[in-house]
Amino acid sequence: FLLGAVRTLVRDREPLARQLAETGRLEVYPSRANFLLCRVLRGSAPRWNQELRRRGIFVRYFETPRLEDHLRISVGRPQDHQTLLAALKEIEGTWLAQAG
Repeated sequence: FLLGAVRTLVRDREPLARQLAETGRLEVYPSRANFLLCRVLRGSAPRWNQELRRRGIFVRYFETPRLEDHLRISVGRPQDHQTLLAALKEIEGTWLAQAG
C-alpha cells in the first residue's frame, strides 16, 4: 500500500508543479517531498492563504522572514489539484474585478 501511495505521489507531483508554474502566479521550487514550496509572484502569500481558506482549501503559510512570501502546497489527488487551480484563477479574477 505504502509503495503504491509513493508511486502515485511521485507521478502526480510534477504535473501539479508544472500547472502551478504555468499560472504565472507562483514560482515552484523543485521538490522530492509530498509538498511543493511556492513563492508568490502576484499578490501576497497571506492574502492568497486567506482566500484559499475561505474556499476550504488549506495550504501552509509561514510568517517567518525567509518564507513570508511563500506557500507550501501538499500534493494530493488530481481532483484536489484541479480544485486548487480553479480557485487560484477565481481569486485573481475577483481581485481584478474589484480593482477595475
